[in-house]
Amino acid sequence: MFAGNLFKLFAIVVLLACPNIVSSQEVSGKVTSDLPSPDEVVERYILAKGGYELLASISSSHIVWKYVDNGVEWTFERWTVPGQYYAERSRNGELDQTYGCWVAPKKSAAGKLAGVAWRKRMDREVYMKQGVELQQTLVESLFVDGSTRWSDRTKSVKCVAKKKMDDRECYQLKFVAHDGVETDRYFDVETGYLRCTVTDENGTGEKVTRKFANHKLIGDVVVAMKQTIISDTGTDVWEIQSFERDVDIDIDRFELPEQVRFAINDQRSKTELAKDAGSP
Repeated sequence: MFAGNLFKLFAIVVLLACPNIVSSQEVSGKVTSDLPSPDEVVERYILAKGGYELLASISSSHIVWKYVDNGVEWTFERWTVPGQYYAERSRNGELDQTYGCWVAPKKSAAGKLAGVAWRKRMDREVYMKQGVELQQTLVESLFVDGSTRWSDRTKSVKCVAKKKMDDRECYQLKFVAHDGVETDRYFDVETGYLRCTVTDENGTGEKVTRKFANHKLIGDVVVAMKQTIISDTGTDVWEIQSFERDVDIDIDRFELPEQVRFAINDQRSKTELAKDAGSP
């Protein structure tokens, strides 16, 4: 149960926003005016978190989560800067697994993001993400807080309903990514906070639900301190133990698996060759 849901913790990266993408809402084929536009819902969410200017200015973050399962304490620690993250999972204080992502400065020939995303258990070979899973991770890693740039990963969005989630009235927005993956996000009518997401995880058809609670103002940013992940493998409850932003982080100091270092150096070489050839 735990191992399957741990990977989904990365999706704590928040919703992104773009103005004026949809002018009317369709519900069951009918246009209705009693629901707000998705732009209005997203704008309230951004303002509730701290505002566009503040969120866009975040240069780095360091977050520590904890989860206790049958007497075993799991810790998940992540360091993030634009285009890169590195994370470690520990079991009762001993390093169990590492994760990371590096976004290349130049896109692929097909116009897609290039880069590397991986995870490595101490007793297993490194796992390199590919396809839809890789592209989702690369897009999510472009910004420390992507709340003001969701158009980079979203093809369309509609406000489809108003319904209760855990006794809270929420607006349901349906997002469709450029790769066709759909995500339903539920925003609290009263506070504007994101309360829940339901998505097709990595294009596999598996529905994963994440519920966010215990919103807390840390400095001048609102953070959901509790995340409940519900999937086919069970239910995990993670709580943030510490949250820092705009701290000095040198992700290059972390030791990466040889296969990952090779892949990153290969991407860097391609970028330098393109510069030498005069490509933009």
